[in-house]
Amino acid sequence: RAKMKFKHSIWSSYFNEITIEETVERLTAAGFEYAELSTYHTTTLIGRDQDHEKTGLSLRNYLSDKGFTISQGHLNFEKGLCNPEIVDDIKRELDLYLGIGIRNAVIHVNGGNDLDDQRRYECRVQALTELAQYIKGTPLRLCLENLGSVPETHTVDRIRKFIDAVGSDQLKICLDTGHLHLVNGRGEVQL
Repeated sequence: RAKMKFKHSIWSSYFNEITIEETVERLTAAGFEYAELSTYHTTTLIGRDQDHEKTGLSLRNYLSDKGFTISQGHLNFEKGLCNPEIVDDIKRELDLYLGIGIRNAVIHVNGGNDLDDQRRYECRVQALTELAQYIKGTPLRLCLENLGSVPETHTVDRIRKFIDAVGSDQLKICLDTGHLHLVNGRGEVQL
């Protein structure tokens, strides 16, 4: 029976008041070898240069020199997938992640709360379809996260509806155990 090696990781915004490079320095000094790139650090990296993949490659070289890995990043989730600007914003983040070598991009299937159920579902599927097509043929995957605040993502079966509708191997599931506890593992919100 094969042993599974856990890669202890930490959210980079544990140090969100400093650059990602300074964060890596502190995490390395504390014994960490892995981190998830937070939305905060993603946004600050996007602001460095218009060539987002080049920015990512520069960070990749830095990380390599430090023996540090960022294998997962968290995409911006504040606007929601039904916001017309979000797909272009996320594409820039995906370019950055490709440069860094990030393989898993966590995405929230949210937004469109002002729409009826069918239209909200359709706009989310449309955004996911466009993003999956954008990264097709790359090692990058969009990992749909279960959210306590979004009933359509409370369970794996509900998330699978989005994955099946898009029909792309670029979509996977990110299981957030903290969020799972918010809905008692069965999709029922806990008070």
